[in-house]
Amino acid sequence: MAEKKILQLSAHVFKIDDDKKSWKELGKGSIPVAVLHDENRNTYRVVAMDGQSAVINSLIQPDMKFTKTSAKFGQWTDAYASTVYGIGVGSEEVLAQFQSGFETGIRARPKPTPSPKQRQNSGDRAGGADVASAAGAAAPSSDVLAQLKYENERLKIALGTSATNAKRWEQELQTLKNNNARLKTALQESASNVEEWKTQLTAWKEECIRLRAQVKELRASGGSEAAAEAETLKDELSRLRGRISSLEAEKSALETQTMAASGGKRQMADQIGVLGGQFASKLAELNALQAQLTRIADN
Repeated sequence: MAEKKILQLSAHVFKIDDDKKSWKELGKGSIPVAVLHDENRNTYRVVAMDGQSAVINSLIQPDMKFTKTSAKFGQWTDAYASTVYGIGVGSEEVLAQFQSGFETGIRARPKPTPSPKQRQNSGDRAGGADVASAAGAAAPSSDVLAQLKYENERLKIALGTSATNAKRWEQELQTLKNNNARLKTALQESASNVEEWKTQLTAWKEECIRLRAQVKELRASGGSEAAAEAETLKDELSRLRGRISSLEAEKSALETQTMAASGGKRQMADQIGVLGGQFASKLAELNALQAQLTRIADN
């Protein structure tokens, strides 16, 4: 009769690499894993297939033990294959189903009883030797010790990494606290500056309102008089400029007459001096009016 599947699942399977003392994955990713039962011989075995190749073919023996190392990973030692197998599944429930099927295979076959000769040899040993023999029989194999040593080293590395990360996180937390304190101080200073700026802005607004009112008062009180005076001065300035132009014309005419008549040079020179004095006087008046007009315009 052919073997009967009592359990089938999909999992990642591994075995211990003797050289690197680390897990080596068997197969490509998740592959079918089954627990088969041979009813004729009442044997159970774990078979993992990667395509057409059986990467695990482990006959379950009564002295085997399945060890659950995490929620989704377990392992067992196959002394006949001289290796340690591991299996990783997608959930804790699936791992529990595999463990139940594995332990069913362990319970199906009773542990072998020692032969009479073995019992005689055991009886001949001293009590201390019996204890040592029992301890030796119960001691794990070298593969299990290697795996335990590997797991222990890995845990040490993980703990060291965690301690380093904890220190780094503590330093980063302290840095964040310091940055937070500096930001809080900067915000307080900014708030004080904003209040000061608000006070200055209010003062400037009040000063602007006051100056505008003063300008309005000045315009209402003296604006019309200043405008009238400015117009009068402009008219006087225009009149003086016209007078200066006429004087310059007269001076030019006199100079022409002087050049034409040599007999009346002295008389012409006197007239020219009089006209020059009048011209200088009018020019001084014009300059005074210009200065006065400039002051009125500035006010």
